[in-house]
Amino acid sequence: MRFHTSRAALRALPSPSATGPRRRAVVLALLLTGLAGCQSDDLVRAPETALAPAPRARPIINGTEVTATSFTNTWSFVATLARPAVGGGYQTFCTASVIAPRWVLTAAHCVKGLSATDVLVAVGDRDLQGSGIRYKAVKTVLVPSFYRETDLFADMAALELVEDANVPRAPFSDDGVSPNMPLRVAGFGLTENGTLSTLLRTTSIAASGPSSVFSAFLAIGTGTGTCSGDSGGPAINDAGELVGLVSFGPGGCRESSYLSGFTYVNYARQWLKVAAPTAVDRTAPNVDVTLDSDIVNLRNAVSVRAAVSDDVEFDEDVDFAHNGAIGSVEASIDNGVTWVPMAPTDGSFGSAEESATVQLFAPAVGNHTVCVRATDVARNVSTSKCTALTAYDPEAAGFVVGNGTFHAPPGSFPFQSTVADDVDFQFMAAYKKGQTTPTGKTLLQFRTRQWRLESANYEYLLVTGSNRAQFRGSGVMKITYGADPADFELYPVKFQIWASADNQTVRVRIWEPAGNERTYFDSSDQPLRTGRIVVHTARNK
Repeated sequence: MRFHTSRAALRALPSPSATGPRRRAVVLALLLTGLAGCQSDDLVRAPETALAPAPRARPIINGTEVTATSFTNTWSFVATLARPAVGGGYQTFCTASVIAPRWVLTAAHCVKGLSATDVLVAVGDRDLQGSGIRYKAVKTVLVPSFYRETDLFADMAALELVEDANVPRAPFSDDGVSPNMPLRVAGFGLTENGTLSTLLRTTSIAASGPSSVFSAFLAIGTGTGTCSGDSGGPAINDAGELVGLVSFGPGGCRESSYLSGFTYVNYARQWLKVAAPTAVDRTAPNVDVTLDSDIVNLRNAVSVRAAVSDDVEFDEDVDFAHNGAIGSVEASIDNGVTWVPMAPTDGSFGSAEESATVQLFAPAVGNHTVCVRATDVARNVSTSKCTALTAYDPEAAGFVVGNGTFHAPPGSFPFQSTVADDVDFQFMAAYKKGQTTPTGKTLLQFRTRQWRLESANYEYLLVTGSNRAQFRGSGVMKITYGADPADFELYPVKFQIWASADNQTVRVRIWEPAGNERTYFDSSDQPLRTGRIVVHTARNK
């Protein structure tokens, strides 16, 4: 039985700017051959001097071309290693998988002895001559110090890119590999008839059992499998998760049964947790955001503060505690079209816990959302954490008046979901000249429940298009118990009222001003049963 490794079969590809396809195959004499008498459950040992001309390379034997849909849904993380070719263009040699924004995982025998400047990584397309292919420069080449070329123990390597690959990263499996597990493999290279193909190909095989060397496992396909050119490429399980890296296979790729060897991805992950934690860190930071005030004069900035942390992880397998470090924090108002960098309060980012601040201006009068997100050094981006901000303009607010009655349907009282009531209201809110807070009065009388709200002060007033107004304030809720008018209690509350002169609707929300800020009442928009609402804009104030 003859086995292969494959930092082999470089093929010449045109540079992205070249006109017309240029096909040149350059065979590199780097195949490990001359192996005999091996057992199917042993990791093959190759003499260190066994370097010979490569047989014709067939990367995926009797496989199928990956469709555009399959590439997008399953294989978009697949990359290939390349070198600049003499006369222009690129020569590709092994396959790889993008496992982090700036990291790819491949086989050690593909890059052993190469420096970062010797290698490029092509990503972004199932066709190496496709318009989506992009070549990324390499910053670092990492090969384990315990990698053995003689028997391909720990046949794994990681390449750090200079910039983001900008493709989805390969999902990891935490379950490992079990006997008879169905697997799919993918790689680039020549077709069965010996013609050069630049399209990614795939086939199905099955795990046949663990190797006697715990860094690898074996898999077999009848009439199909891997061969020279696939090394470093991915083997995935039914869930599409990366479980193995192509390491070795039958020499000549002509046997009826193709027994292939794969490096365990989880073994590679354990190494990377120590050698390059950012390559396997997939935990995004946690973010909290606070404002110095959720109400702001349009002409004033609001102070945004973020508290960010990245979880600490202890890995028992390698007895190594590690955590992410925060790389940047950003803030945005509303749709996140523009994200503004936030400044670290201690002068620099880089630890697992950080705080950051920024001053932002609301773009217009009205209700806004301020969001914060954080990115760690492994380029994991947190979920945006958002909070509400209201911006008002006292110089252009206008005023609102209203009185009448509306019905509060079931669901308006959160603690008594089946209760309904009728509410009598009176309100007026306006800005006096030169004042930054509005003046006026609000009275609400709940008929059945014997609640009465009376405002004490206002915080802001907004008058927006379509004759709508919104204002918020604080006051006291008087709750009478029973028939005796003297049997009552007073509760401090906050309230907010939305009023429409066009639709003659009103919404009222009342909540606890401190503590858990639980809501006592929220009517949603309700049509007036009696009365009228009038909204004046600034120009007819």
